[in-house]
Amino acid sequence: MAGTTSSHLDYDYDFLPPPDAPVFTPTMEEFRDSMAYFEKIRPIGEQYGICKIKPPDEWQPPFAVDVDKLKFTPRIQRLNELEAHTRIKLNFLDQVAKFWELQGSSLKIPIVEKRALDLFTLKKYVAKAGGLEAVNESKGWGRVSTEIGYNPLQAARIGALLKTHYERILFPLDVFEKEERKKVKEEVVGEGEAAVRRRRAQDRRRQDEGQDQGRQAQLRVRPALQVHVPELRQG
Repeated sequence: MAGTTSSHLDYDYDFLPPPDAPVFTPTMEEFRDSMAYFEKIRPIGEQYGICKIKPPDEWQPPFAVDVDKLKFTPRIQRLNELEAHTRIKLNFLDQVAKFWELQGSSLKIPIVEKRALDLFTLKKYVAKAGGLEAVNESKGWGRVSTEIGYNPLQAARIGALLKTHYERILFPLDVFEKEERKKVKEEVVGEGEAAVRRRRAQDRRRQDEGQDQGRQAQLRVRPALQVHVPELRQG
């Protein structure tokens, strides 16, 4: 049809499904030395990229752990703390998303090394290192990438990516929050100064009222002056 755009539907081709992976069913004698059997079938498995081995029913893998020498450190996982940490992360991402929504943009989580960048953890480690300016001055982005969990051998390259994403996504939010804290502090200081002025004015009023009441009390208790004029007698 004239005017139609070409697509993969316009071409004729035959789809050839890949062959099924081979399935090996060794005997007990063959599987007695399992590593030797793996080496035996390796050339066949490499042709397919995958294979399946069904051990004999009577085969039991040996217990290879020396329980007398085995030592490990148990980890206590507090589920309530895990839930709280997840909730803190979600609240932070919601805060970042709302900030960019107010700027007329939508938040898109970057992909670094085939996984979504953990913005919460990135902000936490940058703050731990002293903030964006401190990390830039010390050239510590490689260290930040390693602490987050990326490959140390790629620290310089990944650190540069983290720096770019932080400056583009998180730093504007840092500036906004800093200005908001400054406004709140100024309001608190202003309210504090106003409260001090009100308290001083009230103290002055109380002092003036106290002085007025004292003068009135003195007037009430002051005795009336009596002038005694002696009578003059004629001799």
